[in-house]
Amino acid sequence: MRCLLLAFALGVLALQQQRELPPAALAAWALVPLLIALSAALGARRLRGRTREIARGAAMVASIAAVALGGFFYAAWRAELRLAD
Repeated sequence: MRCLLLAFALGVLALQQQRELPPAALAAWALVPLLIALSAALGARRLRGRTREIARGAAMVASIAAVALGGFFYAAWRAELRLAD
């Protein structure tokens, strides 16, 4: 859980380093690692042994990437709302 919170915070920090806000259309790319994480987690339930551990690790890495992108685009969305005023 700490890794996911840290990933979210790093996603927000990554947005702070950008010169301009990303276009809203790029936010759909945040779903790609989420879908990979879900498919790896579901696949790990059916596997056994070492392969299951590898699938669980892949699911965790993809989850971290999805949460980091979520933090990035959440901060971009909030900044866009704030700048619209």
